[in-house]
Amino acid sequence: MVIEVEDDGRGMDWMRIRDVAVRRGLINAEEAASLTPGEAVNLIFQPGFSTRDAATELSGRGVGMDIVKTNIARLSGMIDVNTDLGRGTIFSITLPVTLAIIQALVIQSAGHTFCIPLNSVLESIMVETREIGTVEGHEVITLGGRTLPLLQLSRLFGLKPLHKNYRDPNRLYVVVVGLAQHRVGLVVDELLGQQDVVIKPLGSAVRNVPGIAGATELGANRTVLLLDVGRLVDEGVRQSDAAYQIGGGHVR
Repeated sequence: MVIEVEDDGRGMDWMRIRDVAVRRGLINAEEAASLTPGEAVNLIFQPGFSTRDAATELSGRGVGMDIVKTNIARLSGMIDVNTDLGRGTIFSITLPVTLAIIQALVIQSAGHTFCIPLNSVLESIMVETREIGTVEGHEVITLGGRTLPLLQLSRLFGLKPLHKNYRDPNRLYVVVVGLAQHRVGLVVDELLGQQDVVIKPLGSAVRNVPGIAGATELGANRTVLLLDVGRLVDEGVRQSDAAYQIGGGHVR
C-alpha cells in the first residue's frame, strides 16, 4: 500500500539542507561534499534536524520527521521524498499490505508476555483462589450465575514459571474472553495494559502452534505472541463439555 502526501509549496532546497546539517554537526564537510541531492534531502529525517534558526511552540525542534520515519520503519515500511524546487514536495509512504493494527491487552504469564485482541476481551477480574472449583479435574468459577471454565496459560503452553508474580498468592487475575455465546477465563500473572499493536504473520516454525495467531513487537525489539482467542475458547469449551459428560456437571 502506498500513501502519498503532496503539497504545491516551494519545495526543498537540497543545498540549504546540506549546509544546515553541517552547521548543526549532523555531518562533516567531507561527507556533505559527497552527497547527492536525494541523499541531502533525506537528512531531514535525522534526529535534531531543522532548518529553523529558532524553535516555536509548534516547530523547529527537529523532532518531527525522524519520528515519522521511525514509526514507519516499525511497520516494516519505508518513506521516500521527491521534491522540486519552486513546485512542491511529495512524500511516498510504502507499507506491507499484510499488516493489521489492532488494540490489544498485554498480559504476562510465567514470565512471558502475550497480547490478547481487545475486541475479544469481555472483562478482567480478580478471583479468590477459594472461589475456584473443579469439574472432573478442570478448573472453573461461577461468574454471573454461569460456570466459566478456566485455562491456565502457563499450563496450556507448557511454560515453567520463572517466579511467582502474584501480589497476593490467594488471588488470581482472570481475563474473560468470548466468542459468540461461549466464554472462557484465561488465568494470567499480570495485566500490563492496553496498546495498539501491529500484527505480523508467523514463520513456518510456529505457524501451526495451537492458540497462537501472530506476533508483534512491543518496543526494544521485543517480540510478543498474539493469542488466538478462537482456538483458546474452543479448548475451554471442549474441556468443559467433556467434564460435564463425565461428571454430570457438578462443581466441587
